[in-house]
Amino acid sequence: MKVIEIKGSEERDLWRLRQNELRLHKLDRKNYYPFNIDKWEEKSKEIVYKYNILIQESNKIRKEVEEVYKLIEAKFKDEQKRKRAEQTRAKQELAEQTRAEQTRNRAELMEEYTNNPRRSYRISKMLKEKENIAVEALLSLSKK
Repeated sequence: MKVIEIKGSEERDLWRLRQNELRLHKLDRKNYYPFNIDKWEEKSKEIVYKYNILIQESNKIRKEVEEVYKLIEAKFKDEQKRKRAEQTRAKQELAEQTRAEQTRNRAELMEEYTNNPRRSYRISKMLKEKENIAVEALLSLSKK
């Protein structure tokens, strides 16, 4: 006879039913004693066999369900890994784009600064006034 496993609630219920039926059968021993003790033992073996078969069927069903559950769980984990990998790849691409854009912006600012250095309002106003004086001088010369 195969080994039985008692893991699920259904299997425990079957085991309890088996034990209760064996207890009741044990109390009924007086009716079989002394001449029909073989029939009593045979009936107890039948009870054990009947419940063992039921528990084995329950074990088989439970194992099939567990296998299906494991397959579904494995697929789910693979899908989660794929999604995480896709998200990290997208984050890396975005970070690379951001870095490239920042580098371009810095280069543009450096180029702009080297061409037109930043000055205070007072200095820029003074430079504009000098330019205006120069323009006015050129205009006055061109009029003459």
